[in-house]
Amino acid sequence: MQKIGTIVLCLMLLGSAITCTDGNTSVEQPDQNVSVEETKRSTTIEFTETQMRNAGIGIGRAERKASTASITTNGLVVAPPENHYTVGFPIGGYLSSVKLVSGAAVKKGTVMATLEHMEFIQLQEDYLLSQSKLTAAKADYERQKLLNSTQSASDKIFQQAQAAYDNQRILLASQAEKLRLIGIDPSTLNESNISRKVALRSPINGIVSNVLANPGKYAAPEDVLFELVDPSKVYLSLAVYEKDAQLLKKGQRVLSYVNTASGKPYEATVELINGSVNENRIVDVWCSFNSPPASLMPGTFMTAKIQLSREEGQMLPEEAVVRWENQHYIFSVEGQHRFSLYQVELGDAADGYVHVRSELPEGDIVLKNAYALLMALKNADVE
Repeated sequence: MQKIGTIVLCLMLLGSAITCTDGNTSVEQPDQNVSVEETKRSTTIEFTETQMRNAGIGIGRAERKASTASITTNGLVVAPPENHYTVGFPIGGYLSSVKLVSGAAVKKGTVMATLEHMEFIQLQEDYLLSQSKLTAAKADYERQKLLNSTQSASDKIFQQAQAAYDNQRILLASQAEKLRLIGIDPSTLNESNISRKVALRSPINGIVSNVLANPGKYAAPEDVLFELVDPSKVYLSLAVYEKDAQLLKKGQRVLSYVNTASGKPYEATVELINGSVNENRIVDVWCSFNSPPASLMPGTFMTAKIQLSREEGQMLPEEAVVRWENQHYIFSVEGQHRFSLYQVELGDAADGYVHVRSELPEGDIVLKNAYALLMALKNADVE
């Protein structure tokens, strides 16, 4: 009987450690308070005074200021197509002199070369002869007009004189334009200053980018003799990698620097983003200078920073943010040398600072050497 009582007592004790649900036996649930405490320990670390000093932990608050995130790239100063000029001569001729070299600055009207040819003489002769014939045709027209008004000449003769006068005026105007085309002013031409040479003058104020002429060369009408660039309107052409191009938009501020010089940057604005990617996975970006850069010549190599955003927000030093398992965290100060891990969402980073988009905890934050806390925290978890 005593043995049966002992068995019943054992069964009762066993039942107190086992719960049954729908006839199935389950193991006793773990203490929830232990789980919470373990989680708390895994996100909180406490340092001693010596550890704080050795790790160089810095504490402070986030700064509220505008983000200066940017893309750094390289590019060239370029002139737009409408500022490139190719200079030739409208009719054939031999170059008797060439007065310029590449890189020379020219003003509009500057003589760049002289040419000579028999046809130049012929054009001047034709103009002066037409001018003389026009004088005679005008006199005959005036005479026939007077005679016709008194019925001393027939209408037919008057009409013929009028047609001859009109035709000669048209011919003279046409020949005058031919002379202007080769650089001769017909109003100054007379029989005493006919020349076999004409001057080729610069059509713009600019810079000679290429010289394709030399004395003695025959210049055909289709030949290019000089290439000029007008530097009064230049752009900054930047090469941006495909992965960064998606961050760009028209109107962003650009600070550009000449590599061989230091000092104040040249400010520009993003004006055009090429819609295609070249074979090197590069996107061309055209920027217009905010003020004419008189000292910059086309072809100048420059380094530029494209500012992505001027958004104002909370900024932290980059060393205040740690990365763990593809998430970003900071450490908030919870007490004397006691810190807790706090997840954050980041924005752009620049100049050693990062923009924090999510809310930050109230109170102080670890601003320096936060990774020392993270390593200590994870080492404690392992132990």
